[in-house]
Amino acid sequence: RVVTTGKNPMTEVGGSAAVYVEPAAVDGTIADGFAIAARAVSGLLEESAAARRERVEAGLVNAERFAPDKMIRRYLDVYQRLATPGTGAAPFEPASIPPSATAEPLRS
Repeated sequence: RVVTTGKNPMTEVGGSAAVYVEPAAVDGTIADGFAIAARAVSGLLEESAAARRERVEAGLVNAERFAPDKMIRRYLDVYQRLATPGTGAAPFEPASIPPSATAEPLRS
């Protein structure tokens, strides 16, 4: 379970599973901002088991978008598109992707 700011890129990374807080929007002290975050954490701790499972599942599904092999493939696709259209540059031919870059993400 994640509590984070509602600013980019955290909203993309957190997806629908995160709880978003805006402590910087508080017209008060840093302590006021921490109080807002603490309430968000408290709310997460009070979630039902079913709600917790749903939030965890949504987080795992969202995290798959950032799996190393998918991210590497997306970067290679961008490089390929940049190198190809009329620039005179040869298309990017990736060397083999090292096994460590495509390993499954750790799950806790």
